Amino acid sequence: MIRLVSGTPLILSELEIRGYTYTPDQGSDLTVNATDVYGATISTVISYSGGDIIIPPEAFPLAVGKPVTFYSTTISFTANGDTLTSQLKIRTEASLPIFTSLQDVRDLLGVNEMEVPDESMDLFRSYLDVRAEIPIVDLFADDEAVMKTSQLIAYREALTQLKSLGLKVLQKRQIDDHTYSRLSSIDFKALKENLEASYGALKAEFLGEETGVQLDLVTFADRTDPFTGS
Repeated sequence: MIRLVSGTPLILSELEIRGYTYTPDQGSDLTVNATDVYGATISTVISYSGGDIIIPPEAFPLAVGKPVTFYSTTISFTANGDTLTSQLKIRTEASLPIFTSLQDVRDLLGVNEMEVPDESMDLFRSYLDVRAEIPIVDLFADDEAVMKTSQLIAYREALTQLKSLGLKVLQKRQIDDHTYSRLSSIDFKALKENLEASYGALKAEFLGEETGVQLDLVTFADRTDPFTGS
């Protein structure tokens, strides 16, 4: 699945078919057919002149009023004179005005990029989870709401990643000794409780509820690493 922010082109270095990669013939046309979950298909024809394959954002539009749109896509092209078809799954998602980064999530967990790589995280999925839990509130009403929403998304994604980290420790054979030593030193229960309490208190602020939890909004740059204490 390729994740694409609405309004940005899809850039591919090559096309893949059953594990083999191909470069279209220069000067040839590529036909892109993107079909959404309702069966509607958008056809786009582009000319290839070498270098990266750039498919315009109009080929994968975000459906009106939807935060995300899925497309099953075929790209028909010629390579060395042969007509071929590559298949892709595309997820077009709305652009979110948030400040949260993938590194912010790692900082909350006290891990590095090798232990939680970028490709294992999905902030947009966590946004959808947050929105489902707070459906009647404008999460981006003003700057304060944007900041709180950004932190809610970070907490949510951190909780999701915490489950995966726990499984890695239980299944030691999937990680090297150094990583196991680092991950096994974390107090998963305490970290989970802390993240859940902060997430719950922040969510309650949106809903106008009283929780009794004293919320100290995270300042990501000053986050204490649970492994080193610094």
